Amino acid sequence: MATLNAGAGRSADNSALAHRATLFFGRLARDERGRDLLAEQDHRIEFDLSDGTPFFVSVHGGSVTVHEGMVMPRSFDANDVIHFQLQSKTLRRLFDGRIRFTDALVPTGQDGKDAMLLLECTLFKWSVLNWVGRLFRAAQLRGRTTLGRT
Repeated sequence: MATLNAGAGRSADNSALAHRATLFFGRLARDERGRDLLAEQDHRIEFDLSDGTPFFVSVHGGSVTVHEGMVMPRSFDANDVIHFQLQSKTLRRLFDGRIRFTDALVPTGQDGKDAMLLLECTLFKWSVLNWVGRLFRAAQLRGRTTLGRT
């Protein structure tokens, strides 16, 4: 089950983006394969938006919770955190399925502003990044099915 824990006093746009994250990752809890994917690992995925209020997605015990803001104090040595910095429009493109996770990790614009910068990851383990990429792709594919597209 995906839920949103919203902070008071946030802008409507940022709340809308955190709400979209709740719906996006919540798609995975609707079927057994998605729940199995969520249950593979427990991590906090932080989205540090360069043009908005940050939020994070907590995946624990096979469930997803989205929280506005960041965990304070920031602990960049936590072994369960994946921390990205990006612009809101890049995250919207991911949620819309217009780009894949790997496309966001490699900048395609000349200015590089359309990229997700990995600031920190659990001991920089590729298996964790692979899992996050699988979360995004599985949620994108479930969104297409939900919209009547295959």
